Amino acid sequence: MHKSLTTGRIVGAMALAAMCLQMAAFADVSPLTPDRPGFTNGCDVVPVGMTHLEIGVGETWTPASAGGGHTVDYPEALIRHGLTPKLEARVALPDRFDMSGGGSKGWGDAAVGVKWKFYQSKDGNTKAALIPMASIPSHDSNFSTGQVDPSLTIAGQTTSGSRWGLSANIGLSNPTQNGSRNFSTAPSVSAAYQLTSTLSMYSELYDNIPKTGPTSPIADGGLILVPNPNTQYDIEAGWGLGSGAPIRFVGGGVSLRF
Repeated sequence: MHKSLTTGRIVGAMALAAMCLQMAAFADVSPLTPDRPGFTNGCDVVPVGMTHLEIGVGETWTPASAGGGHTVDYPEALIRHGLTPKLEARVALPDRFDMSGGGSKGWGDAAVGVKWKFYQSKDGNTKAALIPMASIPSHDSNFSTGQVDPSLTIAGQTTSGSRWGLSANIGLSNPTQNGSRNFSTAPSVSAAYQLTSTLSMYSELYDNIPKTGPTSPIADGGLILVPNPNTQYDIEAGWGLGSGAPIRFVGGGVSLRF
């Protein structure tokens, strides 16, 4: 009886110690900062030696002027790995596109690059980063440009109090379209609000402005749930605001840190 009681105390102490160590480990880990959902990327990089896996699925409805129907895309996979306190490596895997009504199916291009957080204010509330990327063509006849296309995103963000956050991007890209380059600028701004300790919401405005062709203004928003320090779930929906934009889209995903 005495031996059983002692063993129980030891097991209980070990369980309590393990719980305390786990809580301490979580306390030492910086907040989870995926670059999804939405179009606007944040400025934070993945902690050194850790990896983010961000995946999702979306469905987009296209106006009749652009062929109509709807398209499902997945896995929207982005892998990020922390190299230094200010630098991360990024690999965007190819997306699979399935168009409705017997339309085209295939794979888009992959991309590789880095994120460099080059500025952070002394209080940590205001940050800025650069995200240069280069595509790797899949050579899919329907969804690949067939060329290596460069892009650069200039990102900034700030917070107000413990609940409000504001982020903005200017994306610069030079994609290949119909055999020639079509330089594009993509501005976006996103406002986030912390509803509870684990739930937040965001709203966003985005546009893609090519040198040739119509613009694609979009308004979107969604909910973000972070049940633990290394996991995030998200849902989003958006609506086109111009003839060159999709009618609407919906999506959701998960982000993991390990």
